[in-house]
Amino acid sequence: MRASYHNPARGGTRLGRARRAAYTHAMPKPVPEPAAVPRASFDARLATLDQIVQAIDGGKLGLEESMERYREGLSLYKELKAEIEAHQARFEELAADGSVQPSAAEAR
Repeated sequence: MRASYHNPARGGTRLGRARRAAYTHAMPKPVPEPAAVPRASFDARLATLDQIVQAIDGGKLGLEESMERYREGLSLYKELKAEIEAHQARFEELAADGSVQPSAAEAR
């Protein structure tokens, strides 16, 4: 028996180097993170939401597909609503400090 067999400081373990090497090669390699997919423009996402609504309203989809499209549309709706609210808050900030003047229609 070699001294490094049980000495972790020298690379030895109970498995032994050869068995440990075979074991580590069998382990799955980590999957790299997918590259960030650029998000579609607001108008493109709004058009997609409109298509989803039309498809569901058309009545030609089955129950499962309708539910899936509904989930997709709801997620898209929440995304778009949050974006609109963020832009509205930013506009209100700018209007409050006098940088932007509201139009006559908005002042009513």
